[in-house]
Amino acid sequence: MSYTPAESERITLGGSPALRTNAAGDDVSLAVVGAVATFRGIKPVDLPPLTEAVNPDALNRVFQSRPNGAPRTAGSVSFRYAGTEVTVHADREIVVTDAE
Repeated sequence: MSYTPAESERITLGGSPALRTNAAGDDVSLAVVGAVATFRGIKPVDLPPLTEAVNPDALNRVFQSRPNGAPRTAGSVSFRYAGTEVTVHADREIVVTDAE
């Protein structure tokens, strides 16, 4: 499975560099790997397996639309991956920062 990076924006959070993007129509797990690779300036294949940080299938299920088709509107999941702190919001926005 391949991943084409979505538009991303380099921002500053609390004085530290960060990257913000949105999973849009992609699997959240693929978008997370792409966002972390973009943040680090490397290729996705150069990152460790996402499974070292989180279950990709579970992450995708958490952010799927509800059974009635309505999007999720609240909540977020945060975890550390490849030296970064990743937060995925209910609207599928992904924010990547350096892990402290």
